[in-house]
This record gives sequence, structure tokens and C-alpha cells, in this order.
Amino acid sequence: MSAEQSKLQLLILYLCATVPNRLLGKTKLNKMLYFADRDSMIKYGKPISDDVYIKKQFSPVPRGIDRAIEHLEQSDFLIARKAEPDLMSPYSTLSYEQWEFIVLVETARILQWIDQVFTPTEISIIDSIREQFVYHTGSALSNLSHDELWQIADMGEEIPYEAMLIGERLPMDEYARALLEEVASQYQSVAA
Repeated sequence: MSAEQSKLQLLILYLCATVPNRLLGKTKLNKMLYFADRDSMIKYGKPISDDVYIKKQFSPVPRGIDRAIEHLEQSDFLIARKAEPDLMSPYSTLSYEQWEFIVLVETARILQWIDQVFTPTEISIIDSIREQFVYHTGSALSNLSHDELWQIADMGEEIPYEAMLIGERLPMDEYARALLEEVASQYQSVAA
């Protein structure tokens, strides 16, 4: 993989190669990336993908997801396309567009790239998230990602990684909620 490939692109390729296609869609891909970065931030103080998340209608989304997928397609590593919903599948939904990903690179090669770019700890987090959520629907994962941070952020606004630590380390009583809102308002005034 070339030096111009980002960590986000490699994570996308890895998840697309290791999660069965009928179980992965764009929504679930976004959420698995979010939960992996969030868990890494909470446990080790840094995200895995080096991308930022923004609030979208259904939950946090990596800012560079569309550009990363487009680059993977242009590099002939991946095909991303709208798919017809499988009405017989319990993982299918008609509430939003279905996507499927076709990986054009051998999984063994992707695993080599993963080992070169990510630490064993980062790989463990990614694998744990994949195993934990592989059988959840995209809708279920969206609901899980509607945490305090997502609720406070404005649509399209960046969700700072540092704020993820507040919600995890403090109980969400009135004091913690007030502190979280204070941090969010300070961030909003800096961003403006």
C-alpha cells in the first residue's frame, strides 16, 4: 500500500475484507470505525484512524469517509456500490440505502499492511469492535452511538476526541452533564 493511503483507508479496507459483505454496510462501517477510535481514545489517549468525527443525522461519521472510499476505488482496492436490500436477511433494513463493498485485494495482503501500520494493541481494539458488533444492524449501532457527545453537538459539527474522555470517566449525573455541556460550549466558541 502506498504512503499516500491513510490509516482510515486501511481500516476501511480491513473491515470490508474481514466482515461478511451481507453484514456490513456504510452505516455499520462508520460506527465500527467510531467505536474503535473511541475505545482507543478512552483506553490509550489517542485514536486509531487519525480522522475526526462529525455529527450526522444517524451518528458520528469520520469526516474523510467518502473521500477515503473514493480513493480506495480509484486505486482499484475496493468497489463500493448501492445494493438491493436482502429482504430475507434479519440484518437488512429498508429505512436507508444499503451499501456493499467488494474488496479487490487479497486478504493476506491487507493483513500484511495492517501489521505494518498498526500496533498489536490497535489491531486488538479493531478486532474486538468487529467481533462485538458484526451481528448488530447499522440501526442498532447508530442508537448506541447516540451518546451525550452526539446529542450536544450541532449537526455537521466536529466531535472532539478529548470530550470522549469526559463521558466515560465521570458518571453522568447533573454535575458531569453540566461539565460536558460547558466543554462543548467552549469548543463551539473556539470553533466559531
